[in-house]
Amino acid sequence: MIDGKIARASNQFVDMVLCQVLPAGEPIDVEPPHLVWRLIERYSDIPLAKLLFLLPSICEASEAAKQNKAAILVIERMLIQVYKGIENVLFGVYEDLPEGGRLSDKAIEKKLNSLLTSPGFNS
Repeated sequence: MIDGKIARASNQFVDMVLCQVLPAGEPIDVEPPHLVWRLIERYSDIPLAKLLFLLPSICEASEAAKQNKAAILVIERMLIQVYKGIENVLFGVYEDLPEGGRLSDKAIEKKLNSLLTSPGFNS
């Protein structure tokens, strides 16, 4: 959080790598950190992304409630978790792309689905 707004610490390597595989139609006249931020915001709106990356916070709050403890869910922190998760998903999709491949809505959804069904998710 910077000045009450969610911000992203840019990673030059990640930004450049992801900008090389931008989805078709993305503008290329914008600085890489801004392009990546735009992608993160875009894909953070996918309901499955919210489910996957907010579930740990919800589970913690549920456990606290079972123990009669107060649970504090800070919306900004939860949104940051979704953003972090999506940034990792973007890089994971990049790593899975064939040579010359591009990020796409379908590839992102496929990666999110794979996270939901992966054996380590339920443990």
